[in-house]
Amino acid sequence: MWHIILIGYIFVTLMFSIAQPGWARMLIYLTVFTILPTVFAFWVAIVRKRNKRMKQERQQKHKSLPE
Repeated sequence: MWHIILIGYIFVTLMFSIAQPGWARMLIYLTVFTILPTVFAFWVAIVRKRNKRMKQERQQKHKSLPE
């Protein structure tokens, strides 16, 4: 579900930055409002996925150890 919201956000901010009158302003808006938040969102998703996988591996290892 979050990917639909992210795609919409990227589209809106990209169109907003393209509509700016100057190249410098367009690049600043593109970087600040589109590229940086998108990279951050992907980083958060990757870290959460990695943490879930590590937690599952830890639980599996704990279950497989004899008591």
